[in-house]
Amino acid sequence: MEGSDQKAEETKPCGRGVVISMDGSEASDAVLDWSVSQILEKEDKLTLIHAVEYGMVNRAGFSSGVAVLAGLNEAVKKEAKNKGKKYLQKMSKRAERLGMKPHGLQLILSPPTVPLKMSIAQYVEEEKPDILICGSRGMGALGRAFLGSTSDYIV
Repeated sequence: MEGSDQKAEETKPCGRGVVISMDGSEASDAVLDWSVSQILEKEDKLTLIHAVEYGMVNRAGFSSGVAVLAGLNEAVKKEAKNKGKKYLQKMSKRAERLGMKPHGLQLILSPPTVPLKMSIAQYVEEEKPDILICGSRGMGALGRAFLGSTSDYIV
């Protein structure tokens, strides 16, 4: 503006919000490598997500009380959480070695009653990234027909 002491604000592009869904498979690791080399830009805000489900121990075959089962279930959940965090940290280091430091790591704990693909879809719906990248483990048409594909579901 002429005659004004105010300077025009400089805006820097903040990059795109990019989420890569990692499932622990070799294909997933390859998707990270490919994404860093082919899609991601330095300004992008990369978030790596990993969804894990944890099984629940039920009373079948146990004569133990409810408190023992609750303790076992909590231990199973804690182990799934620790394993998931370690995997995300490993993938974060991999991304950094490839030249892309993740902006965030998100572990999604999916209860046994909720399919992983639904938990991932809910996360994506809430976060609304500009780009979602997830790989395919190569089940083929028959496997997808019986099990369903997470990638197909989220899209």
